[in-house]
Amino acid sequence: MKIKNYLHESNNNEWYTPGYIIDDVYQVLGTIDFDPFSNHYANTIVQATHYYTIDNDALQQSWHNGKCFINPPYSRALINNCINKSIEHLLLDGNAGVILINVATDTKWFHDYIYNHAEVRFIKGRLKFSGAEHNAPFPSMIVVFNPI
Repeated sequence: MKIKNYLHESNNNEWYTPGYIIDDVYQVLGTIDFDPFSNHYANTIVQATHYYTIDNDALQQSWHNGKCFINPPYSRALINNCINKSIEHLLLDGNAGVILINVATDTKWFHDYIYNHAEVRFIKGRLKFSGAEHNAPFPSMIVVFNPI
């Protein structure tokens, strides 16, 4: 039997942000203009003006300017590309935004693009994504870029 490494891999990229986190995002941003990694159900909670679904492939699109909320897919195959695109949009293009991401202080992207570039808020305990049976198998953090 193969034991799956749940801290680093996931077959599921649908992790719905709990409402209380979205409430905190609205406290920081005021509004959410764009959510690049979403779907119809998730947007009933996030209520972004514009959003992309898996069918739109956010990595291949131009992103809407404005205040952005990002809860990227966590699979190893996607996360680095999603973080890179998010950093380009927030840090390099100067858009205000919040990323909900796993704590990965050992990664190159954390040190190159988040550490000393954004405000990091660690979430106490393990986040329980909406609709999930169990808490996340990883610690999570909120990363705030260019707050208004």
